[in-house]
Amino acid sequence: MNAHRAELARWLQLLAAKGVQDLALVNCPWPRDVPLLATLFAVTTLTRLYLGMWKLPGTAALRSASFPHLRELGLGSFEMEQGVVDSLVARSPALEMLNILGCKGLRLRLVSQSLRCMQISCSRMEDVAVVKAPCLALERLIL
Repeated sequence: MNAHRAELARWLQLLAAKGVQDLALVNCPWPRDVPLLATLFAVTTLTRLYLGMWKLPGTAALRSASFPHLRELGLGSFEMEQGVVDSLVARSPALEMLNILGCKGLRLRLVSQSLRCMQISCSRMEDVAVVKAPCLALERLIL
């Protein structure tokens, strides 16, 4: 995939320009430590985003990210530094569903006014702290 980074960047720019709402982006085949381009985090029209087998950018690269319409976020078999999922959730004020699949050693510290359902599957979590997520407390947390 590293050989196709320029093409991927171009595709992400085109998708952003066209106002794409649903996107599933999976890096196949291995390795899963290929860095995902930060360009993705400028696609503000997304309502559903599923990412698989990537290395997510660090929290510093996500400072300018904004997903005002994102309702579903799925992350599968990825590598990242601590705090990235928390940062993505914080930048997604409409997020209702969070799916995490195949993660090791993740610590979550969730703050969300809109999150209703979180599902964590086939993962070894170090810590999950639901700091402030009033709708999640009323709805579903599936481990």
